[in-house]
Amino acid sequence: MKKKIASVFAALALVVAISGCGENETDTPTVTPPPQQTVDTSATTTTAELAETNPPETEPQTEEANIKIVSHSMSKDYSGADALIIEFEWTNTEDKEANFMTTFTASLYQNGIECESAIMAEGVDSQLLMNDIKPGVTYKVQKAYVLQDNTTANIVVKKLFGSTDLINENIDLGGGAGADNSSSDEIGETSVKLVGHKLSTDYNGDNVLVVDYEFYNGEKEAKAFMFMFADKAFQNGIECDSTVIGCDDIDSQKQMNEIQPGVSYTVTIGYHISDMSDVEIEITGLFGGKTYLSETISLS
Repeated sequence: MKKKIASVFAALALVVAISGCGENETDTPTVTPPPQQTVDTSATTTTAELAETNPPETEPQTEEANIKIVSHSMSKDYSGADALIIEFEWTNTEDKEANFMTTFTASLYQNGIECESAIMAEGVDSQLLMNDIKPGVTYKVQKAYVLQDNTTANIVVKKLFGSTDLINENIDLGGGAGADNSSSDEIGETSVKLVGHKLSTDYNGDNVLVVDYEFYNGEKEAKAFMFMFADKAFQNGIECDSTVIGCDDIDSQKQMNEIQPGVSYTVTIGYHISDMSDVEIEITGLFGGKTYLSETISLS
C-alpha cells in the first residue's frame, strides 16, 4: 500500500514538472489593445437622474402598523358612569398564537390623567381581548373606559413591552380640549410633595393615617406613582404597614393611574399607626434610590 501511495505522488510530481517546462518554452503572446471608443456624454444618465426616473419602491409596513381604531361609541358601566367604548382591529403578525391583552397596552387619557377601565360596560365583550388568534388572522376587539368628563380623550396604544406609539389619536367628545398640558419640551423635574393628611380606620377598626401626595410627571412618557416611587412611613423607628383594606378614604386605583408628561396628580395612601406619635414619611425612586420627599407628620 505504501509503495502504491509513493507511486501516485511520483506521478503527480512528474506531471507538474512537465507542465512547468511547457510554460517556460511558450513565447509570450503579443496583446493588441482594443480600438478606442467614443462615449456620448449626452446620453449618459447619472445615478441621481436614474433614481428620479425609477424611484425606489415604498418599504412594506412593519409589524408595528398592524392595529387601528375602527369605531367608538358611548355607553354606561355597571355603576351607571359614562363610558367610552373603542373598537380596535388588529392583525397577528407574530409567528405564534397571540391575544390583544398580552400584545398591547391601550390607555385612554383625559386632562392628562389615565381613565380607568370600565367594568361590565353595556355592549362590550371583554372576553374578546383574551381570545388567541392564529398568525396572520385579523380580529376586532372592544375596550371600555370610564370617562372623567366630556372633554377630548387621547387614546395611546403601544406594544406591551414597547415604547413606540402605534396609535396616538384624540377623540372629540364635545366638551372641548380639557385641561392644558405642558409641552414635553417645557416640563420641569419629576417631584412629589405632601399636600394633606388625616386619620381614618380600616374595615377592622384599626387606626390609619391617610396621606395625600401630589405627583408631578417630569418624564418623557406617561408614568404611574406606583411604578415610579417607593413610599414608606415610620413610627417609633418602625415601618408602618401600608396594606390597608376597607378604608373609605383611600382609592388605591389612583396609584396605578398613569399621568402624561407635564401633569400633576394627587394620590392617596394609607398607613397603619400604633399610637399618636410622629410619623416620618420617605419617598424614594423605585429604581435608583433618589429621595423625592422626607417629611415628618405630627399627629398630636
